[in-house]
Amino acid sequence: MNKNLFIVGSLIFASSMLFSCSNDDNDGPDDPGKDDKVENIDFESATLGSMGYNNQLKYEADGASFNNNYDDQYGSWDGFAYSCLGSDSYSSFDPDQYKVYSSTGDLKKGAGHNSDKFAIGYGSDYTGWPTITFDSAVKIKSLWLNNTAYAYNTIKNGDAFAKKFVKGDWFLLTIEGYDDDSETATPVYAKTFYLADYRAELPVDHYIVSEWTLCDAFVNSDSPVKKLVFKLSSSDVGAYGMNTPSYFALDDVKFEVME
Repeated sequence: MNKNLFIVGSLIFASSMLFSCSNDDNDGPDDPGKDDKVENIDFESATLGSMGYNNQLKYEADGASFNNNYDDQYGSWDGFAYSCLGSDSYSSFDPDQYKVYSSTGDLKKGAGHNSDKFAIGYGSDYTGWPTITFDSAVKIKSLWLNNTAYAYNTIKNGDAFAKKFVKGDWFLLTIEGYDDDSETATPVYAKTFYLADYRAELPVDHYIVSEWTLCDAFVNSDSPVKKLVFKLSSSDVGAYGMNTPSYFALDDVKFEVME
């Protein structure tokens, strides 16, 4: 009897171990070693200046390159800059253009998504758009987005160049994926993310993104890509193009390397 109880107990223990291992396996990829191909770029290795940002860095990490075009003559830039700053207000162009929106007020560090640092994207049809180029084909898993303090406060209050948003207005980020990094390539997909949306009938449904938000529009059936281009558009357009400040904040770019 004792021997039979021992055998039954052993079988129950073995079954419970198989169940636990099965749960662990479901949390990850099916193929052994596939976890090694999943990367997450959190920008923590970006070098920042004494003011808490860097608008001249051509950042590279884990086989991904982030564009940056800095003009020494005018001190202007486009593409990606890097920062650890946050604020719920906007008062001056520098350094406030490098602050992510934070409802907790001014942050001198630690304003990223569960981290210190993050990227600021800025661009236009004229200068070109923030772009990530990959050494190998990848499948994008997810990324985190937020408004900058500059864009948020302009949308909410208006300024000398842009209107305060009213019913019908919107501020949209479109993420285009390309399977070829040439200039003549056409996108294989386009994902959209509203940074502000006042199109709903009821004011209670109007919103401006005001915290780090997961962009999970990417699915397993998406084609692998070698380039992402981030384009901004708005309902507030003037004679010289979009009036809404052409900025967004980016963190934790997660992707799987296919080659």
